[in-house]
Amino acid sequence: MTPTLAPEGLDGQFSALRDRLTWAAAKHAAVRTGFWVGIYALALAIFGAFVSTRGVNPFSMYQAMWEQTIVSDYGFGQVIDKAAPFALAALAVAVPARAGLVNIGGEGQVVIGATAAGGVALALGTHLTGGFAPGAPRLTWLLPFASGF
Repeated sequence: MTPTLAPEGLDGQFSALRDRLTWAAAKHAAVRTGFWVGIYALALAIFGAFVSTRGVNPFSMYQAMWEQTIVSDYGFGQVIDKAAPFALAALAVAVPARAGLVNIGGEGQVVIGATAAGGVALALGTHLTGGFAPGAPRLTWLLPFASGF
């Protein structure tokens, strides 16, 4: 915690303390970041060793994984598609937690929301998307989302 107001005549001492605290925080952040980068590099090396026992070049495998999941539009869309339920379940727990409440039904909320979204889509059919109405695609996305709440 850095002091905001220094007593008279002690400006230099508090400035040095603030600089020391800032340097210590930066050093701590750098050490933590280096630790986690090292852990991930170790995990990649261990997995690469397992893959190489099966006769696959780990570097070409990692390059193919990167290109097919992040670089390609289809792969990135699939990553987002698979991650969306996890993000929504996390929000279903995080928002009440900020209010001081406990929510233990995140998975059930995702299932009920998906069921309601499918029901709304089946009930509406092509009524909203059949024409060239400018707001129809937005409404088709908003109604299932709203039905999950």
